[in-house]
Order: sequence, then structure tokens, then C-alpha cells
Amino acid sequence: MTPRHLLQRLALVSGLAAVLGVSTHLSPAAEPVRDPSERQGREHDNRLLRVSLSDTQAWKALAYEGRTQHSLEFSADGLKISVRESAMPLFHRLAKPVQVRGLRASGPLEGAVRTTAAKQGTKGHDDYALRIGLVLSGPAKLSWWERRRAPGWIKELFALAPQGSGISEVRFLNLGVASSTVGKTRRHPSSQILHEEVVSAPAMNGEFSLRKVFEQPVEVCAVWISADGDDTKSSFDVRLQELILEMADIK
Repeated sequence: MTPRHLLQRLALVSGLAAVLGVSTHLSPAAEPVRDPSERQGREHDNRLLRVSLSDTQAWKALAYEGRTQHSLEFSADGLKISVRESAMPLFHRLAKPVQVRGLRASGPLEGAVRTTAAKQGTKGHDDYALRIGLVLSGPAKLSWWERRRAPGWIKELFALAPQGSGISEVRFLNLGVASSTVGKTRRHPSSQILHEEVVSAPAMNGEFSLRKVFEQPVEVCAVWISADGDDTKSSFDVRLQELILEMADIK
């Protein structure tokens, strides 16, 4: 899940004052990427942007206070996330915002979230084996006062935007527990800045393939990966072997 006490912070700037009263915060678990343009590890053709899943320096991990962290393994086989009743976010800031028309991701899942299709996403069951979030550029920024008062979570989120810019929302594409969950969408009840859509479910052998094409291109400044088992006390391993952003045609 994305912990509810943290989701309450993910409001647009106009509603941030009420959020700042929450005392729980995030602390860094890894060094930030100093120069994303040097460490992207991405391969381009004219329309595909392949996000590196083997370079630990291309990602920034954060720790939820009071929550167990995942074990992470970056290798030529991709990014392996070992979830043991744990939760943490991973951020990848793009060198510059890009117009994205679609996304592809694939890999194997060993184990499963301990929930049902009917319950997944509800209170006490807000865990997904994989959420891939596209952080969209936009006008929302923190003021000087908000930067001083905001918890680390808010500051890290807004820091993903290019200098002088802000964000508009985070679009999560989720891996559900069953095919019957595919197509479900929501604005998270605790935060209108988060939009979620279940786009795939694993096959019987655990293999999964996420595919999404947007009606209109979206401007993406960062990628956020989340895998969660803390709500449902779940343990599983998910390996992301491929993560590709499909670029919109530039006219």
C-alpha cells in the first residue's frame, strides 16, 4: 500500500496546511542522484525510453518511518524487490521531462499479496505487488513557508520536478491480484493528487506484463516504483525486468 498517514500529505499545495500537522515522516535510505543525465542508463530510439533497472545510482530509495524496508537487488536481470511485510518508495528522476504516450513493463512475481480481488485497495488491504507511478509535471510548487514546514515526504515528491517547475499529479499503473481487477480506477480517497488504475494481473506462473496507452500524451518528470506488503502482512518477490516509456511523436 501507500501508507494512509503518508497519503494524507499528498495534497495539492492549496491543501497542504492541513497535511503538515502529521508528524510521521520519511528519511533517506540512499544517496540522491547527483547528475541524472549521467546516470540514466537509458537506451533511446526515436520513440522508446528504456529506464535503467540495473544501476542503483539511477534510483533514490526512501524509508517510511516505523516501516520495514524491502531488500533491493539491481542487476543485469533487472530490479528485484523482496517484500517482507514491508513498504518503501523508489524514485527515478528523468534528466528532463518527456512527453509520454504509453508504458510497458514486465517481469516475474514469486508469491502474492494476501488479499482478494474484492478487497484489494480497501482499508487494511491497500497493498499491490507493483505500482508504477508516473510523476507528471505541472504548476503546483511549495512556497518558502511550506518548504520549511513540510515533512520530508512532501519535499522529496516536489523535488522530482525540474527546477522552477512543479508537479500536477502521480498516475499509478498497478498490478492487481486477479484479472477481474483490471480496469479499476480511482482517485485515492485520501489524496486527489494520486490517480490509480489496475492495468494487469500476473499469469498462473507469476509472469506479468503491464501495458498502458494514454488517450493524450502526458509530460513525465519522474518514475515512482512501489511494492507493498505491510497492510496485508504479505511476503513476495517481484522482479521488474523491463520498464519502457513510449515517447509521443514530436511535431
